[in-house]
Amino acid sequence: MDYRALARKDNPFEGLSEDEAVRMHVYFNLVAESKMNDEEIYRRWGHCIPFNKQLHLGQAMMMALEIEMELSRGYY
Repeated sequence: MDYRALARKDNPFEGLSEDEAVRMHVYFNLVAESKMNDEEIYRRWGHCIPFNKQLHLGQAMMMALEIEMELSRGYY
């Protein structure tokens, strides 16, 4: 997934599967240069992580590391 290209779209969550949207949310929270908290993401795009997809801090950190590795290797 090309997180940086998606982040430049008017609505980066549009057309994503639920799992991809969670990854995009984590990207904005923990990886993007201009990090956003959950409230900022909701206000800007109306996206929140569904209750059944909520992550613990450790899970979010591991996902952020995976995203960082994808970005550094050019996988998307």
